[in-house]
Amino acid sequence: MVWIEEIKLRTALNKEEKAFHYLMNAVLHMKNIKGLIRAKVLIHAFLTNDFSLLLVWDTDALEDLGSEEGMNLREVLKQFGLVNYDVWIEEK
Repeated sequence: MVWIEEIKLRTALNKEEKAFHYLMNAVLHMKNIKGLIRAKVLIHAFLTNDFSLLLVWDTDALEDLGSEEGMNLREVLKQFGLVNYDVWIEEK
């Protein structure tokens, strides 16, 4: 089953650079996690303090409330600003 975690972050203007570096570093360290097929950081086209982290998974089943990695990131990212966390699946 393929499913996606989306973690959106809106930082304070003075924290955007630190947040971006943290996100990029987190993605680099997630490369070998079993079931994770893609991790990508997106930057808002117009707002320099808005980010989205996409974690695309292919696992046998959807984990309870999302992945441990995604939920941990959600909590850590709160130090940078407002966080929104969603889990998506494709309806068949």
